[in-house]
Amino acid sequence: MASLAAALLTSPSLATSSTDRGEIVQETLKIYGNDSYPVPMRRLLPTDAPRARYPGFKPETVVLKAGTIRREGARELTCDILFERDVPVTLRDGIVIYTDIFRPCLQSSRGGPYGKEIGAQWLDDLANRSNVPLSRVSELQKFEGSDPAYWVSQGYAVLNPDARGAYASEGNMTSWGRQLAEDGYDFVEWAAAEPWSSGKLGMSGNSYLAVSQWFIAAEHPPHLTPGFSEAILTTFSGNNFVEDLPRMLANEGFINPYWQDKIARLDEIDVPAYIVASYTNSAHARGTLDGFRKISLQEKWLRVHNTQEWEDYYEPEHVAELTEFFNRYLKDEANDWESTPRVRISVLDPGHEDTVKHCVSIPASV
Repeated sequence: MASLAAALLTSPSLATSSTDRGEIVQETLKIYGNDSYPVPMRRLLPTDAPRARYPGFKPETVVLKAGTIRREGARELTCDILFERDVPVTLRDGIVIYTDIFRPCLQSSRGGPYGKEIGAQWLDDLANRSNVPLSRVSELQKFEGSDPAYWVSQGYAVLNPDARGAYASEGNMTSWGRQLAEDGYDFVEWAAAEPWSSGKLGMSGNSYLAVSQWFIAAEHPPHLTPGFSEAILTTFSGNNFVEDLPRMLANEGFINPYWQDKIARLDEIDVPAYIVASYTNSAHARGTLDGFRKISLQEKWLRVHNTQEWEDYYEPEHVAELTEFFNRYLKDEANDWESTPRVRISVLDPGHEDTVKHCVSIPASV
């Protein structure tokens, strides 16, 4: 499964300026309907900054042995994992990004801006780790992404790419839109052609990673099979520049072709989707529900839960359910996934006796 975050393009122009936020350059960005839309970009956080938590560029292949514990108190690896670090992937315009790959040692046919490992964002940065016990994860997972310790033991490969411009990946970084979508398409098709891959790929992750999936899926990568979704600039790290969204908001605050490019083409998505919404995050709830409503395919499932999204994502019961979804569409297992209620909504009760309401069929208007 591949979790791809932000991306972007080209070499810096000569038009530069300085602000209290660092060097600013004027660049051009590919958006739908325009191959060279003018966009300001700011210098990324240096990769050697303490906040970046970058382990350095280190292409290598190692075996992570069963029984290994990455950090005291974290989940123990239950199987050997073949770990390929900083594998190059060349995109259609020649830009090279780098991905980490975790896959089974004895199998050969399974198949962001935050950094491939701990990176600039980390559960430890959040109060009480957002109620995700350290013992529930191995600390091999990237922020908001899948834990290889579990998924490799289930026969899957986990791919964590650094987006265009992130850390050692070439180019400048952007947020969503056409360039991200095209980069994601290229990445999916590259992964599908690898000798260890079955040719069927899914995407999984929370928040930024989830939003990115809307854009990638709308590009129709031939080897993307299902998608899973739940719906911070100064912490992104790399060697070049990042699209300056706050400056664009100040300069072009009303809807125009640039902002239209940031709206995912949800009606173009035609792969099965398991969508999880959170009541607790005002930045994600509406977009997640809109995503479910506007995807045209009928093979879509929605679960609205009553906890924080990271806590929910790593909850063993929900990891097991996501496994059923991927096993159905990536491994073609006849596991009765289709009988899962299409819509499940937690009804919040001030007396702390929340209930889950099931809707088996999807209304025609949805």
